[in-house]
Amino acid sequence: MSSRIFFLLLLGTPIFAQASDWQLIDNTKLGKLQLDKASLTQEDKYISAILVYKFNETQKAVPPNEAHDKREDKLIFDCTAKSFGLVKRVYFMGEKAVQTSLVQGDHIHFNPAPADSLAEKMIKIVCDAASQTKN
Repeated sequence: MSSRIFFLLLLGTPIFAQASDWQLIDNTKLGKLQLDKASLTQEDKYISAILVYKFNETQKAVPPNEAHDKREDKLIFDCTAKSFGLVKRVYFMGEKAVQTSLVQGDHIHFNPAPADSLAEKMIKIVCDAASQTKN
C-alpha cells in the first residue's frame, strides 16, 4: 500500500459525518466488540473503520504490559478480498490511553478471515455498513 493511500486513510474521506454510531459486532466471553459506523471512510477499494473491544475484566497482555479495559483499533478492509489490516491500536484504562501502536503504510499486513470466525463476521458487518452508506 502506498504512503499516499495510508496518509489518506488516516485522514479519511467520510462516508457520512456525525457523532459515534455504535453497532455491536459480537458479545464474546472477553467482552463486546463494536463498530463505530460514523468512522467509516473510503479510499479507492479500502474501507477504514474504528472498532472498539470493551473487555469484561481488566486485561494485561503482552504487549502491552499495561493493564487495560478497552482496545480501539483503526483497521482497513478490502471487502473484495475479505481481508483486513491493522493501522493503529490504542489500549485504554478507563479514558486514559496507556499504549499506542501505529503501523506504517507499506508494513500493513492484510489478514484473510477464516470461515465462520469473528474476523469474517467483522468484515461482513463493516463492508455491509459501508455499502449501505453509499446508497
